[in-house]
Amino acid sequence: MRLVVLVDNIVFSKGLVAEHGLSLYGEYRGRRFLFDLGQSRDSFLRNAGVIGLEDIGSIDFVVISHSHYDHTGGLLAVVESLGKATSLYASSRVTRAKYRAAKGSRSYIGIPVELQDRLCDAVTLDLSFRERRVGPGIWVIPSAPDYGYPLSLRSHLLNEDGEVDTFEDEVYLCLEHEEGLVVISGCSHRGIMNIICHVKKVTGIDKVKAVIGGLHIRSFEEGLEVGRYMNDMGIDSVYPMHCTRPAAICGISSVFEGRCEVVGCGGEIVL
Repeated sequence: MRLVVLVDNIVFSKGLVAEHGLSLYGEYRGRRFLFDLGQSRDSFLRNAGVIGLEDIGSIDFVVISHSHYDHTGGLLAVVESLGKATSLYASSRVTRAKYRAAKGSRSYIGIPVELQDRLCDAVTLDLSFRERRVGPGIWVIPSAPDYGYPLSLRSHLLNEDGEVDTFEDEVYLCLEHEEGLVVISGCSHRGIMNIICHVKKVTGIDKVKAVIGGLHIRSFEEGLEVGRYMNDMGIDSVYPMHCTRPAAICGISSVFEGRCEVVGCGGEIVL
């Protein structure tokens, strides 16, 4: 199993560009995939070229964790290269509006508007929004319920009705490894510990080997709490990205003792 960070808030490799967003390229059991697509077409294409991912048309499937602009902007690049042989897995609500409230007004932060009517023409779109295996050892799992752990919601992030978004349209990707599940999440708005509990229940696999992606926590105390939970659950390693603030990463690292690794654009994870 190999994952390469295409887009992230930080960059570690020469020639790549960072932006507020997330995109991962993966190879697993002979299949090639993309998980989220970053914020912009130009950054996605530039970074993909630098890491050697020029044949985007050969991607087997794409997963969109949720419809915020910083996870879907690169779709503008992908739809020009993919075809009906590529499956795109997302929530049935992926084209619904999302907003950010600020200073008495709100701004649109959803999927690029110009793509809302083009996705079905570009790829094989799966919006059934149910947990299922989409290939040997590959799970796409929607929206974790509240298992009693903290959610990571923000009052300024709104849904299409202008209400506080509860992100019941989140989607997670899980890959079966011989040493346990590898859990990939875009922003973990439903709370990473709720997500871990849910994917374990759905897959029937109790051991989680690695957690990868955005955790949407800010403070050292939040990181400390998440790190302790993960330790208690026996998780081997965590790779916090994107919306995981540096202070929170420090909190996780203080508990995880060398098993918390920061990987920016160009970073590679081999499991």
